[in-house]
Amino acid sequence: MFQFKPNLMPEFIAGLKLCKLFYQEEVRPILHKEFPALRYSAALIGWGSEVLGFDTARSRDHHWGPRVLLFLNGRDYSDLKEKIDLVLSDSLPYEFRGYSTNFSKPDSNGVRHTVRIKRGRVNHMVQMFTLKVGPRKV
Repeated sequence: MFQFKPNLMPEFIAGLKLCKLFYQEEVRPILHKEFPALRYSAALIGWGSEVLGFDTARSRDHHWGPRVLLFLNGRDYSDLKEKIDLVLSDSLPYEFRGYSTNFSKPDSNGVRHTVRIKRGRVNHMVQMFTLKVGPRKV
């Protein structure tokens, strides 16, 4: 006999809180274990309702979920970005607090959506950047 199982969304967690917990409980331990000497900063900045603290349960429909931005120095960015990306893809769980950690490729507007998977590499949204600082003008 067919039994209906509704596709329930997990309880809403504000995006900033979700991302902070995702970083603290999943991303940071992986980086600490695999790249113990890596120096970086982590944040969630830029655009999006969750960045400004205005997100609601409705915000979960696009570009929302467990994610974080990492800022590396120029040398580590050049030397380690691809390796860090691969280690995270292989090590992150498929879900965090009921939310998929796997995202679609960006659409034509650059927006990504969560996509649930049960095997394979996670197409995460731990994005890495570096800042180039030029000479100071006095």
